[in-house]
Amino acid sequence: MRSLVVVLCATLVALVSAGALAMVVGINPNIHNGTDQDAYDFHLEGVIKSTTVPEQIADFVFPVSDIAGFDWTYDGGTITHIADDLWHYSGSWSGTTPVAPCEWIHVGKYFDVTCRNTFVGLRGWWTNRDGTKINPEAGTPGTTTGTWVSDVALIGFEVDDGFMDGNNRPQTLTLENATTMAIMLMNYEAAVSLELIPLENLMEGDPLLERLDWHMVFEEISLAPGRPVTADLNALTLTIPPAGFLVMRGYAQDWDTGEYRFFAHAHEAHIPEPGLLAIVALGFVALWRRRK
Repeated sequence: MRSLVVVLCATLVALVSAGALAMVVGINPNIHNGTDQDAYDFHLEGVIKSTTVPEQIADFVFPVSDIAGFDWTYDGGTITHIADDLWHYSGSWSGTTPVAPCEWIHVGKYFDVTCRNTFVGLRGWWTNRDGTKINPEAGTPGTTTGTWVSDVALIGFEVDDGFMDGNNRPQTLTLENATTMAIMLMNYEAAVSLELIPLENLMEGDPLLERLDWHMVFEEISLAPGRPVTADLNALTLTIPPAGFLVMRGYAQDWDTGEYRFFAHAHEAHIPEPGLLAIVALGFVALWRRRK
Protein backbone atom coordinates (compact mmCIF):
# COMPACT_ATOMS: atom_id res chain seq x y z
CA MET A 1 0.00 0.00 0.00
CA ARG A 2 2.81 2.41 0.86
CA SER A 3 4.48 1.93 -2.48
CA LEU A 4 1.18 2.60 -4.22
CA VAL A 5 0.85 5.91 -2.37
CA VAL A 6 4.39 6.91 -3.34
CA VAL A 7 3.66 6.16 -6.99
CA LEU A 8 0.42 8.14 -6.86
CA CYS A 9 2.16 11.08 -5.20
CA ALA A 10 4.92 11.16 -7.80
CA THR A 11 2.38 10.92 -10.62
CA LEU A 12 0.33 13.81 -9.26
CA VAL A 13 3.40 16.00 -8.84
CA ALA A 14 4.44 15.29 -12.45
CA LEU A 15 0.99 15.97 -13.81
CA VAL A 16 0.55 19.21 -11.88
CA SER A 17 4.00 20.48 -12.87
CA ALA A 18 3.51 19.61 -16.55
CA GLY A 19 0.05 21.17 -16.61
CA ALA A 20 1.42 24.38 -15.15
CA LEU A 21 3.94 24.76 -17.95
CA ALA A 22 2.33 23.63 -21.20
CA MET A 23 -0.25 26.01 -22.65
CA VAL A 24 -1.90 26.45 -26.03
CA VAL A 25 -2.13 29.75 -27.90
CA GLY A 26 -3.39 30.38 -31.43
CA ILE A 27 -5.24 32.37 -34.07
CA ASN A 28 -7.85 31.52 -36.72
CA PRO A 29 -8.69 34.32 -39.21
CA ASN A 30 -10.59 34.63 -42.48
CA ILE A 31 -8.23 36.11 -45.09
CA HIS A 32 -9.56 38.06 -48.07
CA ASN A 33 -7.59 38.41 -51.29
CA GLY A 34 -7.89 42.15 -51.71
CA THR A 35 -5.25 42.30 -54.42
CA ASP A 36 -5.82 42.44 -58.16
CA GLN A 37 -3.83 39.23 -58.73
CA ASP A 38 -4.26 35.48 -58.25
CA ALA A 39 -2.52 34.44 -55.03
CA TYR A 40 -0.75 31.11 -54.65
CA ASP A 41 0.43 31.54 -51.06
CA PHE A 42 -0.57 33.28 -47.84
CA HIS A 43 2.33 34.09 -45.53
CA LEU A 44 1.99 34.68 -41.78
CA GLU A 45 4.60 35.98 -39.33
CA GLY A 46 4.47 36.86 -35.65
CA VAL A 47 6.24 36.93 -32.31
CA ILE A 48 5.53 34.30 -29.66
CA LYS A 49 6.47 34.60 -26.00
CA SER A 50 7.60 31.34 -24.39
CA THR A 51 10.37 30.33 -21.99
CA THR A 52 11.06 27.27 -24.18
CA VAL A 53 10.92 26.73 -27.93
CA PRO A 54 7.23 26.94 -28.97
CA GLU A 55 5.92 23.69 -30.42
CA GLN A 56 3.68 23.75 -33.48
CA ILE A 57 0.78 21.45 -32.66
CA ALA A 58 -1.95 22.18 -35.24
CA ASP A 59 -2.59 24.04 -38.48
CA PHE A 60 -5.67 24.54 -40.61
CA VAL A 61 -6.65 25.91 -44.02
CA PHE A 62 -10.12 26.04 -45.53
CA PRO A 63 -11.62 27.82 -48.58
CA VAL A 64 -14.34 30.19 -47.37
CA SER A 65 -15.22 30.99 -50.99
CA ASP A 66 -16.16 28.24 -53.44
CA ILE A 67 -12.71 27.50 -54.93
CA ALA A 68 -12.77 24.46 -57.20
CA GLY A 69 -9.76 22.16 -56.82
CA PHE A 70 -8.50 23.94 -53.68
CA ASP A 71 -5.35 22.05 -52.66
CA TRP A 72 -3.53 24.36 -50.26
CA THR A 73 -1.35 22.92 -47.49
CA TYR A 74 0.88 24.23 -44.71
CA ASP A 75 4.64 24.45 -45.31
CA GLY A 76 5.66 23.40 -41.78
CA GLY A 77 6.74 26.88 -40.65
CA THR A 78 9.88 27.93 -38.83
CA ILE A 79 10.53 29.25 -35.32
CA THR A 80 13.72 31.14 -34.48
CA HIS A 81 14.92 32.65 -31.22
CA ILE A 82 14.98 36.46 -30.97
CA ALA A 83 15.94 37.20 -27.36
CA ASP A 84 15.05 36.05 -23.86
CA ASP A 85 11.55 34.53 -24.13
CA LEU A 86 10.76 35.94 -27.60
CA TRP A 87 10.49 33.73 -30.70
CA HIS A 88 9.88 34.67 -34.33
CA TYR A 89 7.36 32.54 -36.19
CA SER A 90 7.09 32.33 -40.00
CA GLY A 91 4.77 30.04 -41.95
CA SER A 92 2.82 29.79 -45.22
CA TRP A 93 -0.17 28.05 -46.75
CA SER A 94 0.01 27.49 -50.52
CA GLY A 95 -1.09 25.32 -53.43
CA THR A 96 -1.30 24.98 -57.20
CA THR A 97 -4.89 26.28 -57.25
CA PRO A 98 -4.87 30.08 -56.94
CA VAL A 99 -7.08 32.16 -54.69
CA ALA A 100 -8.51 34.73 -57.09
CA PRO A 101 -9.11 38.40 -56.23
CA CYS A 102 -12.11 38.89 -53.89
CA GLU A 103 -12.06 35.26 -52.73
CA TRP A 104 -11.54 34.14 -49.14
CA ILE A 105 -9.67 31.43 -47.24
CA HIS A 106 -9.49 30.58 -43.55
CA VAL A 107 -6.18 29.70 -41.90
CA GLY A 108 -5.44 28.63 -38.34
CA LYS A 109 -2.42 27.92 -36.16
CA TYR A 110 -1.98 26.54 -32.65
CA PHE A 111 1.24 26.50 -30.61
CA ASP A 112 2.20 24.83 -27.35
CA VAL A 113 4.16 27.35 -25.25
CA THR A 114 5.73 27.49 -21.79
CA CYS A 115 4.97 30.06 -19.05
CA ARG A 116 4.16 32.80 -21.56
CA ASN A 117 1.19 32.74 -23.89
CA THR A 118 1.22 35.66 -26.26
CA PHE A 119 1.05 35.92 -30.03
CA VAL A 120 1.88 39.49 -31.10
CA GLY A 121 3.56 41.32 -33.96
CA LEU A 122 1.27 39.61 -36.46
CA ARG A 123 1.86 40.37 -40.14
CA GLY A 124 0.42 38.61 -43.16
CA TRP A 125 0.52 38.95 -46.94
CA TRP A 126 -0.27 37.18 -50.20
CA THR A 127 2.36 36.06 -52.71
CA ASN A 128 2.14 35.14 -56.38
CA ARG A 129 3.30 31.99 -58.15
CA ASP A 130 7.02 32.76 -57.81
CA GLY A 131 6.78 33.72 -54.13
CA THR A 132 6.88 37.49 -54.64
CA LYS A 133 4.80 39.52 -52.18
CA ILE A 134 1.62 41.00 -53.68
CA ASN A 135 0.93 44.51 -52.41
CA PRO A 136 -2.81 45.27 -52.27
CA GLU A 137 -3.91 48.77 -53.18
CA ALA A 138 -5.60 50.65 -50.33
CA GLY A 139 -8.86 52.46 -51.02
CA THR A 140 -10.65 52.57 -47.68
CA PRO A 141 -11.54 55.65 -45.63
CA GLY A 142 -8.54 57.15 -43.90
CA THR A 143 -6.13 56.14 -46.65
CA THR A 144 -5.15 57.67 -49.96
CA THR A 145 -6.42 55.71 -52.93
CA GLY A 146 -3.45 54.42 -54.87
CA THR A 147 -1.22 54.06 -51.81
CA TRP A 148 0.30 50.62 -51.60
CA VAL A 149 0.28 48.73 -48.32
CA SER A 150 1.93 45.39 -47.72
CA ASP A 151 -0.06 43.81 -44.90
CA VAL A 152 -3.33 42.02 -44.32
CA ALA A 153 -5.27 43.34 -41.28
CA LEU A 154 -4.31 40.93 -38.46
CA ILE A 155 -4.69 41.39 -34.70
CA GLY A 156 -2.15 40.20 -32.15
CA PHE A 157 -3.17 39.56 -28.56
CA GLU A 158 -1.90 38.99 -25.03
CA VAL A 159 -3.86 37.56 -22.09
CA ASP A 160 -2.84 37.97 -18.45
CA ASP A 161 -4.83 35.32 -16.56
CA GLY A 162 -3.48 36.51 -13.17
CA PHE A 163 -1.92 33.15 -12.28
CA MET A 164 1.65 33.80 -13.38
CA ASP A 165 4.16 33.13 -10.57
CA GLY A 166 1.28 32.90 -8.09
CA ASN A 167 0.43 36.60 -8.44
CA ASN A 168 -3.22 37.43 -7.98
CA ARG A 169 -3.41 40.07 -10.70
CA PRO A 170 -6.59 41.15 -12.49
CA GLN A 171 -7.23 39.16 -15.66
CA THR A 172 -6.78 41.30 -18.77
CA LEU A 173 -6.89 41.01 -22.54
CA THR A 174 -4.68 43.24 -24.70
CA LEU A 175 -5.09 43.64 -28.46
CA GLU A 176 -2.23 44.87 -30.66
CA ASN A 177 -1.94 46.15 -34.21
CA ALA A 178 1.56 45.56 -35.60
CA THR A 179 0.73 46.69 -39.14
CA THR A 180 1.26 50.13 -40.65
CA MET A 181 -2.41 51.17 -40.76
CA ALA A 182 -5.31 51.47 -38.31
CA ILE A 183 -7.61 48.44 -38.06
CA MET A 184 -11.29 48.83 -37.21
CA LEU A 185 -12.82 46.03 -35.11
CA MET A 186 -16.50 45.28 -34.53
CA ASN A 187 -18.25 42.95 -32.08
CA TYR A 188 -15.11 41.58 -30.45
CA GLU A 189 -16.35 39.05 -27.88
CA ALA A 190 -14.80 36.63 -25.41
CA ALA A 191 -15.98 33.43 -23.74
CA VAL A 192 -14.56 30.85 -21.36
CA SER A 193 -14.25 27.21 -22.38
CA LEU A 194 -13.07 24.30 -20.24
CA GLU A 195 -11.79 22.50 -23.34
CA LEU A 196 -9.63 23.55 -26.26
CA ILE A 197 -11.72 24.33 -29.34
CA PRO A 198 -10.28 22.48 -32.39
CA LEU A 199 -9.13 24.82 -35.17
CA GLU A 200 -11.74 23.43 -37.56
CA ASN A 201 -14.47 24.52 -35.10
CA LEU A 202 -13.02 27.95 -34.37
CA MET A 203 -14.99 29.40 -37.27
CA GLU A 204 -17.91 31.75 -37.76
CA GLY A 205 -21.24 30.17 -36.87
CA ASP A 206 -19.79 26.86 -35.69
CA PRO A 207 -22.21 25.12 -33.24
CA LEU A 208 -19.38 24.42 -30.78
CA LEU A 209 -18.67 28.16 -30.54
CA GLU A 210 -22.32 29.15 -30.37
CA ARG A 211 -22.82 27.08 -27.20
CA LEU A 212 -20.36 29.28 -25.28
CA ASP A 213 -21.47 32.20 -23.10
CA TRP A 214 -20.13 35.22 -25.00
CA HIS A 215 -19.37 38.63 -23.47
CA MET A 216 -18.87 41.82 -25.48
CA VAL A 217 -15.35 43.23 -25.04
CA PHE A 218 -15.28 45.95 -27.73
CA GLU A 219 -18.44 46.72 -29.69
CA GLU A 220 -16.50 48.99 -32.04
CA ILE A 221 -12.91 50.16 -31.74
CA SER A 222 -10.10 51.42 -33.97
CA LEU A 223 -6.68 49.96 -33.24
CA ALA A 224 -3.92 52.38 -34.16
CA PRO A 225 -0.54 50.91 -35.14
CA GLY A 226 1.71 50.40 -32.13
CA ARG A 227 -0.92 51.45 -29.56
CA PRO A 228 -2.26 48.36 -27.68
CA VAL A 229 -5.71 48.43 -26.08
CA THR A 230 -6.40 46.53 -22.84
CA ALA A 231 -9.71 45.29 -21.41
CA ASP A 232 -10.35 44.19 -17.82
CA LEU A 233 -11.87 40.70 -18.04
CA ASN A 234 -12.99 40.75 -14.40
CA ALA A 235 -15.03 43.89 -15.03
CA LEU A 236 -16.73 42.02 -17.88
CA THR A 237 -17.63 39.20 -15.43
CA LEU A 238 -15.27 36.90 -17.31
CA THR A 239 -13.06 34.71 -15.14
CA ILE A 240 -10.67 32.21 -16.73
CA PRO A 241 -10.19 29.17 -14.48
CA PRO A 242 -6.78 27.52 -14.09
CA ALA A 243 -5.96 25.58 -17.27
CA GLY A 244 -9.19 26.90 -18.80
CA PHE A 245 -9.40 28.61 -22.19
CA LEU A 246 -10.32 32.14 -23.18
CA VAL A 247 -11.81 32.08 -26.67
CA MET A 248 -12.14 35.36 -28.55
CA ARG A 249 -13.85 36.27 -31.82
CA GLY A 250 -14.61 39.41 -33.78
CA TYR A 251 -14.63 41.14 -37.14
CA ALA A 252 -11.77 43.15 -38.65
CA GLN A 253 -12.29 45.62 -41.48
CA ASP A 254 -10.41 45.00 -44.71
CA TRP A 255 -8.48 47.96 -46.01
CA ASP A 256 -9.33 47.35 -49.66
CA THR A 257 -13.13 46.86 -49.53
CA GLY A 258 -14.19 48.20 -46.14
CA GLU A 259 -15.97 44.88 -45.47
CA TYR A 260 -15.58 43.05 -42.18
CA ARG A 261 -14.17 39.52 -41.85
CA PHE A 262 -14.30 36.99 -39.03
CA PHE A 263 -11.29 36.02 -36.94
CA ALA A 264 -10.75 34.18 -33.64
CA HIS A 265 -8.11 33.83 -30.92
CA ALA A 266 -7.53 31.17 -28.26
CA HIS A 267 -5.55 31.30 -25.00
CA GLU A 268 -4.99 28.61 -22.38
CA ALA A 269 -4.58 29.85 -18.80
CA HIS A 270 -1.76 29.03 -16.39
CA ILE A 271 -2.15 26.80 -13.36
CA PRO A 272 -1.32 28.87 -10.24
CA GLU A 273 1.42 27.94 -7.80
CA PRO A 274 2.48 24.49 -9.10
CA GLY A 275 4.20 23.65 -5.82
CA LEU A 276 1.13 24.54 -3.78
CA LEU A 277 -1.12 22.49 -6.03
CA ALA A 278 1.22 19.54 -5.67
CA ILE A 279 1.04 19.79 -1.87
CA VAL A 280 -2.75 19.90 -2.02
CA ALA A 281 -2.77 16.88 -4.32
CA LEU A 282 -0.53 14.99 -1.91
CA GLY A 283 -2.89 15.89 0.91
CA PHE A 284 -5.77 14.29 -0.96
CA VAL A 285 -3.72 11.14 -1.45
CA ALA A 286 -2.83 11.03 2.25
CA LEU A 287 -6.49 11.47 3.17
CA TRP A 288 -7.43 8.63 0.83
CA ARG A 289 -4.80 6.41 2.44
CA ARG A 290 -6.04 7.24 5.96
CA ARG A 291 -9.60 6.36 5.04
CA LYS A 292 -8.37 3.08 3.56
